[in-house]
Amino acid sequence: MRNAKVILVGSFGRPSMKSLFAELGKDVAVVEKVEEKRKELIKIHLDSSKFSVGKKLNKADFSIENSVVIRWGNRIPMNMHNCVVYNQSSAINNASNKKRARTILNEKKVSIPKLITKENFKEEDLPIVARPSYHCKCKNIILLRTKEKFLEHYERNEPRGWYYSKIIDKDFEYRIHCAHGKVLSISEKPRPKNKETFGWGYSVVEEEWRVLHWNEYKAVWCKHALNAVAALGLDFGAVDIIVKDKKAYVLEVNTAGSLTESPYLRKRYSQYFNWLLNSKARREHWDFNKFEAGKSLAWKNGQF
Repeated sequence: MRNAKVILVGSFGRPSMKSLFAELGKDVAVVEKVEEKRKELIKIHLDSSKFSVGKKLNKADFSIENSVVIRWGNRIPMNMHNCVVYNQSSAINNASNKKRARTILNEKKVSIPKLITKENFKEEDLPIVARPSYHCKCKNIILLRTKEKFLEHYERNEPRGWYYSKIIDKDFEYRIHCAHGKVLSISEKPRPKNKETFGWGYSVVEEEWRVLHWNEYKAVWCKHALNAVAALGLDFGAVDIIVKDKKAYVLEVNTAGSLTESPYLRKRYSQYFNWLLNSKARREHWDFNKFEAGKSLAWKNGQF
């Protein structure tokens, strides 16, 4: 494939993802990873508005040259030559490994809930949340309520990739979609009917979130999110943050976040992806540190 506009996806099929790609130009190719009989293949959709037809190939037989490529959560090795690539696989690896991501964010002084080890443990850190390096949504959560339980779990599981965090009893949770040093959209996660649901639960993930107006953007939230994306080496990402007593904490950065939050969000991503794909030269990032007001950090339609 030469001189193409390409989006690489890890797995394909979300309705929100399909609706996004349908809004891109018909000359955009979507390449997805598929597995058949334990064999890794790729499936190429040469018209992003039609997904019923796709050509399957062995990954080794496929290459991309002189093209603009967007990695949408896809971090598998691919034969690429002289391409402009947005979200390199190494950066997606950083974000996907949640323990590695928290470690990098901590080293880069991005505000996160305290990352707890047996060396820095304090009694006031209890209860502690334990999670494996790879997880999604509200799965694989263990709550450790005593020092003895924490140390026992830590000794057994930390070498296997688990990490440990202090619980922040959040007032609000937001997802901030960052792109090239600006904010595409901010959505407020809906609260569950059961207020005791830990983490506000997977039960509300598919509900439509409240989209914030630019005038509601707080610079401190935006800059924490933008710093997190930059620290992990990404061009774009969906950053989950929580707010407690007006202080923001980054939880994670998603490289292929769900787009079910709102139709507005899908429109913003289609504008952003088209902006990237319509230039053969690499698009430069905005310097978000030059802006002070939250609304100044928003992507304006005329900037695409």
